[in-house]
Amino acid sequence: MAVSRNAPCPCGSGKKYKRCCGSNAAQVGGRPNIAVQLQEALHLLNAGRMDAAEHLLREVRRYAPTHADACNILGIICAQTDRTDEALTLLEQAVSESPNNAQYRYNLGNAQSGAGLFTEAAANFQAVLKRQPDFAEAENNFGMALCGLDRPAEAHEHFLKAIEIRPDYGHAHENLG
Repeated sequence: MAVSRNAPCPCGSGKKYKRCCGSNAAQVGGRPNIAVQLQEALHLLNAGRMDAAEHLLREVRRYAPTHADACNILGIICAQTDRTDEALTLLEQAVSESPNNAQYRYNLGNAQSGAGLFTEAAANFQAVLKRQPDFAEAENNFGMALCGLDRPAEAHEHFLKAIEIRPDYGHAHENLG
């Protein structure tokens, strides 16, 4: 959807579009400056403005449909708003674009676990831990995926490893119990 330069900015800043996301800093050759738009989307997310962040990310994807960061962040938003199928598609796209990015795989694993796709989630958490062996949250969530696969003994080992990495990690203690 095109926004008039004199209309209120869809990000919700209260500024006119031309003075906000439509400014020269946010645009390059009539296209969004992706780095600026991603920073603004993260700012909006941190401010609890998920709808405005989603709007900006969808605008980025109009010009760069496979941009890994945009797919990743938008995938997280979709997962948090119970749009599981779209979240999985977006997060898979992010991983496809940047297969060595552990954070993208971690986010995909979380979405897969939430969808009950425990085999796929476990594989992604395992891949994350090969790249970042001291990622306590990935150890914990790997354990949860293994619980979903009815493999409690293996899950127990991952909960213990998460606690070893981060002794104050409450979720891992809770899951171990």
